[in-house]
Amino acid sequence: MKKLSVFLILVLTAGLFSSCASEGDGSGQNFNLSLLGNPENLDPQLAADTSSFTVIKNIFRGLFKYDRSGRLVPDIAEEYSQTGLTYRFKLKDNVYWYAKNHPKTPVTADDFVFGFQRLFAAETSSPYAEDFGCIENVTAAGDTELEITLKYPNPNFTALLASPPSFPCNRTFFSGTKGRYGLDKDSVVSNGAFYMTQWFYDRYGPESILWLRRHPHNSTEESADSKIYPRNLYFTISQTREEIKEMFDAGETDFFLTDKIYNEYIGGDYEIDLYEGITAGILWNTEADRNLRDAFAMSLDLTGLSEHITPAAGIVPPMCYWEDKPFRELVPDSGNTPDFDGAAELFSRVKTDTSIKILAPENCAYMELLQPITLTWQDLFGIYVGFEPVSQGEYQRRIESKDFTAALYEISGSSVYDIFGKLNEIGAAPPYERETAYSADDFIELEKSALEENIFLPIAYKRDYLVHNKSIGGVYYDPSSGALGYQYGITK
Repeated sequence: MKKLSVFLILVLTAGLFSSCASEGDGSGQNFNLSLLGNPENLDPQLAADTSSFTVIKNIFRGLFKYDRSGRLVPDIAEEYSQTGLTYRFKLKDNVYWYAKNHPKTPVTADDFVFGFQRLFAAETSSPYAEDFGCIENVTAAGDTELEITLKYPNPNFTALLASPPSFPCNRTFFSGTKGRYGLDKDSVVSNGAFYMTQWFYDRYGPESILWLRRHPHNSTEESADSKIYPRNLYFTISQTREEIKEMFDAGETDFFLTDKIYNEYIGGDYEIDLYEGITAGILWNTEADRNLRDAFAMSLDLTGLSEHITPAAGIVPPMCYWEDKPFRELVPDSGNTPDFDGAAELFSRVKTDTSIKILAPENCAYMELLQPITLTWQDLFGIYVGFEPVSQGEYQRRIESKDFTAALYEISGSSVYDIFGKLNEIGAAPPYERETAYSADDFIELEKSALEENIFLPIAYKRDYLVHNKSIGGVYYDPSSGALGYQYGITK
């Protein structure tokens, strides 16, 4: 494990030794945490990496949010109404912008107007503009009255308003950053639960840190769903997952998010929160022989999977909601019965090489966990079936250029609309028109059609585990971005 300077050790241990709750409801905690890699950009309209999303979730607020139980609820929107394609919002008047170099300033409707203007501006080049293509216009009528008009109905609209690209942006502060908004500690302003006090990154040194402190002006709301519980968040920025685990095992951090189960954490002083927000499976190149795809799907045998894997009943993962309930509750699990003879007959029609190498990002736990399935295919078809691990950058490049026959692939999203939007992008689902208002039954039929195409073959719901001491908890996990929200973190 890397060596920390005396200064950094003193600061981190100060957080550890002062971590006892100061209030009877479990608040007042100081958390020592870790990020995998330096946040690349804390601009909500541009952020794309998990570390950035984690910080953004803790320093920004939007019109809506997900509460501690995972329900979508209004946030800065104190009240809202919908009439046809028009949404009207009355904003809270006690939410403020704040930074060490920026005075307390109320969050206004114009901040949301400017945020959406930036989202759609060509010079911003936001990768999320298309996701909000349903918006026709955004206007402010005073400081607390906001109106958004849509081009066409979107039942997923309020969920979109809980995502970072819809977060507000303060015009004055943004202009003052002179093009560096979100890129350093002096170019970040908070309207959320915490504000930034330090952000230092040294790619080659041991003292990369990012510290957040409870927002002094947004901590006066005392309801269970709005109160900010922790006092400080001390992040160290690590380069590898192994380094993060070492720090957790040494007692230097309080939480450890992992996609692997470690026996040493089962029982004892630890508690493990389980999340299933991603569907892992095999993505076929759309040009792959249909008989090849169907043969692999027909012979998929999930009975030999590890006890640490949940076999997938469909494409949409368990943590993905339709309105107020998980989508998987709407679709009964029909189970999976492999037809080995039929698969072998189909494969006999395939003109292929003597091997199928499944592209995968290196260090992916699923390569080992899915080995029983690949061995079954190998024995049945008489060819080599294995994984081709490559770097994350190389994996992404080859996925985008379709330079693969089959790939280990993950599907996730904050809503059913997100899931099917991504399936369209990879050619794995029938046409899905954003302008069309879909019902739950429509999406059930779309998933059924996608499964019949066998371009994306779901195998398992990926498990992510948040490990922590039994004496603390309350952290929120967003499976669509991998971000952790600490506003509700408490001492039990």
